[in-house]
Amino acid sequence: MSGLPRWVIDTNVLVSAFLWRGLPGRLLERAGECDVRLFTSQALLNELNATLAKPKLAQVSPSTDTHAPRSASSSTIGSRRSPREVT
Repeated sequence: MSGLPRWVIDTNVLVSAFLWRGLPGRLLERAGECDVRLFTSQALLNELNATLAKPKLAQVSPSTDTHAPRSASSSTIGSRRSPREVT
């Protein structure tokens, strides 16, 4: 494994980044600009999907399609129990 920083971003931070940008959005932008390794798990993706599907957030979201981006799909990250790198 390389010496790159490894990040797991909390569901609430992701929701804020997707819907309101602000500091959480800048954090995601920074992750895209820097050499970091993002990790997630199927449990976190399930929580994100359920959170974005809540009626309260559907009013804010530009779309009601709450599927995880292709780069974070369960087929990409594997096991549902242990964190895996997002590729």
